[in-house]
Amino acid sequence: MVNSVATRLSSLAMTTSIVQMYNTMFNSVATRLSSLAMTTSSTSPIPEHLLLIFPFPKPTALLNALSTRHPYLKITYVELTRDCTKDLTNQPQVPDSLFADATILVTLFSFPSTPALAKNLKFIHLISTGSNQVQNKRIWKETDVVITTNSGIHSPMISEWVVLQMLTHSHKQKLLLEWQKEHFWGPHAAVQERSDYVGQRIGVLGYGSIGRQGL
Repeated sequence: MVNSVATRLSSLAMTTSIVQMYNTMFNSVATRLSSLAMTTSSTSPIPEHLLLIFPFPKPTALLNALSTRHPYLKITYVELTRDCTKDLTNQPQVPDSLFADATILVTLFSFPSTPALAKNLKFIHLISTGSNQVQNKRIWKETDVVITTNSGIHSPMISEWVVLQMLTHSHKQKLLLEWQKEHFWGPHAAVQERSDYVGQRIGVLGYGSIGRQGL
């Protein structure tokens, strides 16, 4: 059942910017689900409860398609508003009762307060790169529940942002945009001295997913 759900998550294509983020994230979740290698009878699948707790709008079309294809999969979606003025250890939480029969939890910062409240939980996937927000939780310290992250998912965006900032700086793009907003034709001398990166060498400190993507 879980492997089948994983395949479906990977195959769903979505097009808007917020939905592209979901698509990338669900592909990562799908890969993790497949790695659990959980086998069930095709004629009598074991019911699974997928609990998603996100600080994002509900992807209704995706979840409806998933429910249609997998009627034995129970899906619960909870949207929480993250308070960016607080750290991840002090965020809004959901009622503990929601975790009672969940078998798969996909979240950012919401976890059962005690392992006893989530006895059926097999797998937790964090939509963050790191796992610091769960490392002080009992579900991390006292259980063998599989916990995975989205490590590597941000590499293309951050690498592209670095290149963007390099070009923006060397071609004085920020100054030109300010002039554009002001409807001002600035002096040529202010933008005359520019440089490009042809033939230059870039040093990459650290060879993690971002460093590899940049190369």
